[in-house]
Amino acid sequence: YPSLFLPLIKGRRRIVKLFVAKDKQKDQSYFLYRLSQEQLDKINFPLGEYTKEEVYKLAQKWRLPHQAHQSFDVCFAGDYQGFLKKYLELKPGKIVRVSNSSQPPLNLRGGEIHPLPPFTKEGGIPPLNLRGGEGELLGQHAGLPFYTIGQRASIGGPGPFFVVQKDVKKNILYVSNNERDLYKKEMLVEKVNWVVGRALKLPLRCKVKIRYQAEAVSAVIASVAKQSRTGATVHGIAASSRQGGTPRNDLVGVSFARSQRAITPGQSAVFYGRGGEVLGGGMIL
Repeated sequence: YPSLFLPLIKGRRRIVKLFVAKDKQKDQSYFLYRLSQEQLDKINFPLGEYTKEEVYKLAQKWRLPHQAHQSFDVCFAGDYQGFLKKYLELKPGKIVRVSNSSQPPLNLRGGEIHPLPPFTKEGGIPPLNLRGGEGELLGQHAGLPFYTIGQRASIGGPGPFFVVQKDVKKNILYVSNNERDLYKKEMLVEKVNWVVGRALKLPLRCKVKIRYQAEAVSAVIASVAKQSRTGATVHGIAASSRQGGTPRNDLVGVSFARSQRAITPGQSAVFYGRGGEVLGGGMIL
């Protein structure tokens, strides 16, 4: 059940716009924001305007096969940990408890987001904002792929423990006893792709979804100012953000209307406009 799209004519250029499907439970727009105008112009989504039940009724009416079991992705594997052990090289590492994992706030002023250190040009994982030291070593994990941000981790000790960050380079799993450490209002998004093929004017008020099946939440998307710890341009941002927008495959800042739980680096953040239009998206940094 891919999302439906609507072709429009603007001048001599045909602009294809992508929208969410009628069946919100089967909508796949979250995964399609990377498509280019050239690709969308050659795609047809015949199920976008139907619900799953409506499609089944039509198949039954026309005597088409429709009783087969539904397919699911790898997340629905029966033995997920066994699957990871079979196909991944897992490396044990440290489990560290922290008292506060909050990122330094993004400074939004004048329609631009100015990332404060330690958001670096290289895009490395910012250090945790620890209170009183480097954190407490709790034990050893069996492999970072077994854990996800926001997960309640069963690692023993005076829990509960929540996974707040994974440092892949150092192979460290950071956990916290305080679930509030999982909530943040701001994030950076890189490798942004705009569905219409050009950058939209920023700042932009829209809705943003940080994972599949999550609620799209009101937010402001803004260009990122040229500021980093080294003074270098962060991820090649626009030469002049005052002109509005950033080029394709660039970096933007997102400020949510309310705090979001378990914002996870590497996941897609997808931007939605009026009427369920998919404006674009990128990867959470």
